[in-house]
Amino acid sequence: MNKRNPDITILMSTYNRRKYLPSVLKDLQAQTLSNWKLIIINDGGDDVEDIVAGFSDARIEYYDRQHKGKAAQLNYAMSLVESKYIGYLDDDDRMMSNHYELLYRAAEANGADFVYSNVKPVVLNFEDDSIIAEMPVNDKDIKWEDIRLHNQINHSTILHTKVLAEKVGLYDERMKVLIDFDYIKRLASLSKPIHVHATTYQWNLRQDKSGQIQTISGLWEREPEVSAQSLMAFFEKDPISLVICYQEHGNIIGLKQQIEALNSRLSQQQVLYQNMMQIRDDLLKCLQQTRSEKEEEQRKKRKYLTLLRYSMVLVALLLIIIVMTII
Repeated sequence: MNKRNPDITILMSTYNRRKYLPSVLKDLQAQTLSNWKLIIINDGGDDVEDIVAGFSDARIEYYDRQHKGKAAQLNYAMSLVESKYIGYLDDDDRMMSNHYELLYRAAEANGADFVYSNVKPVVLNFEDDSIIAEMPVNDKDIKWEDIRLHNQINHSTILHTKVLAEKVGLYDERMKVLIDFDYIKRLASLSKPIHVHATTYQWNLRQDKSGQIQTISGLWEREPEVSAQSLMAFFEKDPISLVICYQEHGNIIGLKQQIEALNSRLSQQQVLYQNMMQIRDDLLKCLQQTRSEKEEEQRKKRKYLTLLRYSMVLVALLLIIIVMTII
């Protein structure tokens, strides 16, 4: 008898989240939809194989790979998918027990390539996971036009077919932020997302003492230049959205910081270029001076040799005259 393929293959890239991973896996095992497969890719962080092994669940596959970033690991995991549907799971969030069942049933009932449910964003204290704030749930039906600049669909609340993924292509491995948004936008551009009006997922945002979010999202503040490179890759696929963004006067999270970072980097490059040009000019001037001094030295040497030759000729003539006089 052939082994039945899972209804859903769930992809997870994890990096140094040993503390949170057990809770996430417990939530997954409690799902009312049981025919799933989870592919965990460790992105070169702390080894969590012992945690995975402790669950003794044949539905979970674990791969430990060299650190290459979330996009690269999701692409690798995508190559292992054999199921009709693909879902996602972050390594530090929580979900309700009916999360995947509701998504799966909605996709099947509508013959949909792309479905999503509501997410509940919660800001937690990085030290003890106490709740700092709970943000409102967005229950709006989302179209591609709605997410052209502002993503309103959480990556882990989506379910899409493998067929649609093959049309969309791989995650953009140049990107360090906007990875999920970029892919969701590309999915939505090919298939209208079907909305499941239920809150099935909790998106945990952990904030440290300084007020910074300790996730990929927090990279906007921590490394603005790296984020700017992702922003350029994002707009490259839809240049018109950059025009729209400009018309909206930069009304996008992090854009002002990215532009300032780019301007700062450009100014630094200009200063460096000017310094290099000055060094080049100084070297050329030094070389020209050395060359002139060498030519002057050679001119003096030639003059000296000429005088010496004339002197020798003159002395020889005098000797001849003296000798002839004596004779």
